[in-house]
Amino acid sequence: MKKKILMISNSFYSLCLFRIELLTLLTKEYEVFLYCPIEKNAGDNPEQFEAMNIHTKAMVMDRRSTNPFKELKLSRDIRKHIKEVMPDLVITLTIKPNIYAGLACADLGIPYIANITGLGTAFEKDNLLKKITVALYKKALRKCNMVFFENPENRRIMEECGILRGPSDVTTGAGVKKREMRHISL
Repeated sequence: MKKKILMISNSFYSLCLFRIELLTLLTKEYEVFLYCPIEKNAGDNPEQFEAMNIHTKAMVMDRRSTNPFKELKLSRDIRKHIKEVMPDLVITLTIKPNIYAGLACADLGIPYIANITGLGTAFEKDNLLKKITVALYKKALRKCNMVFFENPENRRIMEECGILRGPSDVTTGAGVKKREMRHISL
């Protein structure tokens, strides 16, 4: 029986555009699950992943929301899905999955890898939103097995904020490279 990897993102489109190579490589050795928003009216086509034997489930997410009730529901939904799949590894992409799945994985003892694709508007000003985001990231990444950054400046900022505690690396772009694959062996 193959080990299971769950990838969580805020965008189906970005998975198609930037992660198809990684997903293709992962399906050779692992049973792969995706959890992300799927917007049929935007042309998202989960059937293409199903044809690759990738299990895809739609997530309800408002990427721009800071409504605490919506965010609590999203966090619970992500935790529930992780518990349903019970993967051997979770890979997260983008801010909300990094935080909410990171919190769940840390509590559930599931290994995970976070990919920081950007810091978002929360880091632009020194305000309450930034303080909350930094605190959540610190807790979410406390047991993270590896943090990848697509931008060395983002890594520097997270180091200055005291967020990083474990191993991290800067990738050479959004696509997968062989040197990054060494971190995905179970």
